[in-house]
Amino acid sequence: MKRFLLLVVFMFVLGAIEAQSKGVVSIQNGVIEARVNCLGAELTSLKKGNTGHEYIWQGNKEHWKGSSPILFPIVGSLKDGRYTYEGRHYKLPQHGFAKNMIFHVVDQLEEKVTFSLKSTEATKVNYPFDFELRVIYELQNDSILVTYEVRNKGQKSMYFSIGGHPGFTIPMNNETLDANPYLVFEDKENAEIFVRSGKLLSGKSMTFLENEDRIDIVPKLFENGALIFSDLKSNTVELWYGNKRRISFGFEGFPYFAFWSKPVNPGFICFEPWYGIPDLVTANGKLEDKKGVVKVDSQKDFSCSYQITILN
Repeated sequence: MKRFLLLVVFMFVLGAIEAQSKGVVSIQNGVIEARVNCLGAELTSLKKGNTGHEYIWQGNKEHWKGSSPILFPIVGSLKDGRYTYEGRHYKLPQHGFAKNMIFHVVDQLEEKVTFSLKSTEATKVNYPFDFELRVIYELQNDSILVTYEVRNKGQKSMYFSIGGHPGFTIPMNNETLDANPYLVFEDKENAEIFVRSGKLLSGKSMTFLENEDRIDIVPKLFENGALIFSDLKSNTVELWYGNKRRISFGFEGFPYFAFWSKPVNPGFICFEPWYGIPDLVTANGKLEDKKGVVKVDSQKDFSCSYQITILN
């Protein structure tokens, strides 16, 4: 009888997890609350409890339908949309496939939830590795910590890129620059950005910041696509509206960081911490030679985290 009751409880819990994996999961800690879609394990809402203000872009077809997609197992685009590994050709869409797959809830507390995506025969058609990707969202006072854990479950080394792409709502006023939002790094930066060639990188860079810590968000800023930096001194960047700090974004450890939006008054900006970048136009197509690619040995793990803190 006891064994039967345990089985009933187990089946109930399993059923609850399966139900969650087909919808949206909410977490809260009395200060902030977040909602995550099981499709792509995508953060779709982040609100401060006492104001109800929404910080995450809600997506629309006119500008950008996403909110905070996870980029895996590539970041950006591949040259000719494909790569080679062990002599075979494979195709992957821009930013990979994780954003379009159902993740399953494997653990949930009131203020924390863990999602899992495992390799299948279908994923191996275009990405021939055994893996598990876990995405953990944890509320900590007025912050949300987002952690990516990648486990290589195969018998050979695994190559991948991974990155975040959260979009934040912003006001835009084309007439008055001072009314527009802006970004402030924690340190003054002497930083270059990659020069783009369509959806790829040209292999060249250009000076963007010269002992500066501020970037004004104006429509022309993204005329040529995302601003992609490497090896910034700063570990955090803040989003300001006028004289008010709205959020702080921590990205310590990430070798690449990008900002992206549409060029004409879209109402959002994306902060993108990356392990990996789009292909160079000179890429040879071999996955193991891809610039910025992460290598994890058999049965080993990789993890990285970023943090969003609500300031106002």
